[in-house]
Amino acid sequence: MIIRIIALRLGIYCMLGLYDKIITLIKARKTAKITDPTEEEIKFTEIYDNHSWAGGEETRSGSGSTLNSTQNTVPLLQKFISDYRIRTLVDVGCGDGLWILKIIPLLKRYQGHDVVAELIEKNKIRAKERGLRGVSYSVLNPVHETPKKADAILFRDVAIHLPNELIIKSFSNFVASGSKYLITTNFPNEPETSKFYERLNGQVRIGKYRRVDYSKEPFLLPDPIFRIQDNEINPDGLMAGKHKNRELAVYRLDQIKDRVKELLDSLDG
Repeated sequence: MIIRIIALRLGIYCMLGLYDKIITLIKARKTAKITDPTEEEIKFTEIYDNHSWAGGEETRSGSGSTLNSTQNTVPLLQKFISDYRIRTLVDVGCGDGLWILKIIPLLKRYQGHDVVAELIEKNKIRAKERGLRGVSYSVLNPVHETPKKADAILFRDVAIHLPNELIIKSFSNFVASGSKYLITTNFPNEPETSKFYERLNGQVRIGKYRRVDYSKEPFLLPDPIFRIQDNEINPDGLMAGKHKNRELAVYRLDQIKDRVKELLDSLDG
């Protein structure tokens, strides 16, 4: 029965022109608890192939991953890594990883993960061409798989594209990894006049966009131990663009593990 279901799905993927992508994904996944591609993997691969997110010629990972969008973020993240003695970093949803190249030299080990297999293969080639040491890339789906233990897990601009239950499952796997810190995109103090306010923490289809504030329902996480401004700056050094209140919120995973378990249990209930 299982074989029939997989065969049927592969037939559908073939008709959609995704067969080769799916086979590449299956081969690329090393830690798979699942062999049939998930909805997240199929959707984000489709977004990547169609260049659906803004980013121009620089990146297919969205406008938030351009060098201009991260020029304010990089020195602040570098300071956090130095001050908190982060030596190993797991980057979940690494994308094409261009901006993170400015962070990697501070680390002993960097592990980049994404669900788009073709992107991961390209990252491997670039890392080899650049002679990067202590750097590796592999396919990993945080909803279903647990990353390796690290000093910190970076989960930047990923949760904003996931339904709440998939965020919770990802956080549960981050806790299970035994890692120390989680660094994740957060939108605190969203103005009520903002066009994004009504959908804050609302449900969203995989790959679509809405903002997340972890201090509010349904998450109700404690205050982060550290906040890193993650917004664009204009030539005058002032905050600009639509992400003025975007930050990277840093949580100790042992600080939020009990709340994450409550959230996970509520899904089962």
